[in-house]
Amino acid sequence: MTFSPRFRQTSGKQRILNPEMPILTADPPAQTTDHPPRAASQRLPRLETLLGANGPLAHALPGFAHRPQQVDLAKAVAASLREGRPCLAEAGTGTGKTLAYLVPIALWLAKHGGRAVISTHTLALQSQLIERDIPALFAALPELDLHAATLKGRSNFVCLQDLEGAANDIWAFGDPIFAKLQRWANETDSGDVAELDFTFPQWSEVAANQDTCRGRECRFYDRCFYFKARKYAENCQLLVVNHALFMADLRLKQANPNGPTLIPKYDAVVFDEAHHVDDIATKAFGLEWGSRRVPQLVNRTKKLAGDGLIDPNSLAALDALNQSLLDPFLIAGKSEDFTDDLLREEADRADFRERRDEMCEGLNTLAKDLIAAADKTKDAATKERATGLARTATRVSTELQLVSESRADEDAFRWYQTRRLKGGMAVAQLVKTPLEVAPMLQSALLDEVPRVIFTSATLASGGNFDYVKKRLGLVARSVPSPPSPSEGRGGRSEVATSSGGRSDAASGPLPLPSEGEGGRGGEGYSAEPPVELIVGSPFDYGKNCLLYIPRHLGPPSSAHEYTEQVAKEIVSLVELAGGRTFALFTSHRMLHAVHEAIWDKTDYPIFAQGEMPPARLTDEFKKAGNGILLGTASFWEGVDVPGDALSLVIMDKLPFATPDAPTERARERAIKEAGGNAFGEYSLPRAQIRLKQGFGRLLRTVTDRGVVAILDSRLYTKSYGRDFLRDLPPSPRTDNIESVARFFGGG
Repeated sequence: MTFSPRFRQTSGKQRILNPEMPILTADPPAQTTDHPPRAASQRLPRLETLLGANGPLAHALPGFAHRPQQVDLAKAVAASLREGRPCLAEAGTGTGKTLAYLVPIALWLAKHGGRAVISTHTLALQSQLIERDIPALFAALPELDLHAATLKGRSNFVCLQDLEGAANDIWAFGDPIFAKLQRWANETDSGDVAELDFTFPQWSEVAANQDTCRGRECRFYDRCFYFKARKYAENCQLLVVNHALFMADLRLKQANPNGPTLIPKYDAVVFDEAHHVDDIATKAFGLEWGSRRVPQLVNRTKKLAGDGLIDPNSLAALDALNQSLLDPFLIAGKSEDFTDDLLREEADRADFRERRDEMCEGLNTLAKDLIAAADKTKDAATKERATGLARTATRVSTELQLVSESRADEDAFRWYQTRRLKGGMAVAQLVKTPLEVAPMLQSALLDEVPRVIFTSATLASGGNFDYVKKRLGLVARSVPSPPSPSEGRGGRSEVATSSGGRSDAASGPLPLPSEGEGGRGGEGYSAEPPVELIVGSPFDYGKNCLLYIPRHLGPPSSAHEYTEQVAKEIVSLVELAGGRTFALFTSHRMLHAVHEAIWDKTDYPIFAQGEMPPARLTDEFKKAGNGILLGTASFWEGVDVPGDALSLVIMDKLPFATPDAPTERARERAIKEAGGNAFGEYSLPRAQIRLKQGFGRLLRTVTDRGVVAILDSRLYTKSYGRDFLRDLPPSPRTDNIESVARFFGGG
């Protein structure tokens, strides 16, 4: 974790999702951070004025347009802040979500003081906030006198101590790129890797990390980029982070509520791209142990072995132990499966435990040897390196123990995954994953900070938030009575409405929370129901979009004949669109099969995922102007291609998750065992949200126009097909490719 100072303060149809929302009359609580109100004595403009056609933001932002949906979203966020309760808001593409939450948050901070955090999933959205939206807001309202900063993970910053140590390593001798890095480190103000205009492959060797960090005891503390950035951020009222850093901070707080944190204390949070929160929290509250951790530790320790401080034979033995421990996973027939399903026999499990214990003992011995080496040497840099590596060895040992053992009181499952790197080397990862993160989010976040706003263009499923409320811990449980109004639980409420909507890292290894630690079955989130809002897109889907769903393809199949039919359909559609196509697939297998089938059937340039980095692939597609981009998971969302370069989005089938994936199997089994409907409660809403993400790739501006094709006849033949269709924007629909031809022909 760390902080990067980037900017300072510069000169549809109405739908009420929560009609029973209570009206509170208490005064707002005092801020919990040390930031006092910034503009309490000044009269600030109303939301409607700020977001109006002739408001200050319209003058500060070129191309700004007044959108009623944006105002409705801003009012919902304001209600959440005023009343001290969460908010769930889905806002369609083009709503202007960022300003819709930034404006009420800025006004709230100016009036009440405190600090707010904006958490995003993608770098693109962070850049938009940092480089455009927040500076524009501060320029439009200089009387707010607010300051903002970005917070990044610690590994984004160069460590001057480790940079000095690396200069003595063999790999750095005579390396012109390393010399260039040294010059940059002496000139940079931030030490942020994002500043580099070149690639440094060994960045992990010089990046700041918690094991080698000595804090105030470090010789470079006064120059440390990490601590300088953190100090600046602690004096800011608005912080921008990513979901991964936010969830890592939550896990730290849950494990040690009074311990150090990665993010300064805050009074309100906005999760933009909130449909990712569940998955990122699951990863943060879980545990992963990769097969490359031991080799990386061994390689970093070899310098000390060369100096005679560590026995090189012990390092070679650790490498061999690592290979022996992971062999069963690396040669397994499946690339991912439950650990217990692979180690079915008790003899296999006993053998694994024996090898694991031997590995842990070896790592702990190495840690002791490194401490002894640190005590023995008189060189300050070597002493610091050995001490840091000792902490790393201890961490690797402890996390191996945690990831490979089961506790009766923890709701988690163990599994593994393997893959091959480009060079052909096989790597494995042991994983422990919580069945659900709702209890952790309740105890670590919602119980402590009631003002939590979740927003996304794709957050609801089936026209409601039932699925996401369960996953995020927003379903109230039996707990003590909430604070009385005199205790400061919010201001007077208004019922939030919408328009335009559809009518139909821790300081040490941490164990997974158990029932008693995670809040399951105990006290937890008990506040009033969240503010809920769905607003549709301001784009005219009825005029500018056509949904094509062919009936003749039949249900999806892995058969070669079906793949040929899909490829033929894609070629026909591409020819009608003149290229300008995103073809989105639910599997790499289907992508490669279709790529092989169509590459010589069309003259339009084809850009297939895997041929180059995703950002470059998208850029090349845009430059071509008539290309065909074939993509899987990462291209279903977050890719923005406005204008004529994209006029056709094809999805090969409904995006249900792979049914044999361990995470899906474990969660569906848990729902069934609890008497629930796994398909309706879990699989279907996840796929509905994913389909909306793919659909949203098409129209990115009010002038965009095109066709979305979903090549899955189950939308007609299965009862759940209607559920999917009701969730999509209100576009005219056809099963006739001639209608597609007329649409592109202007008819």
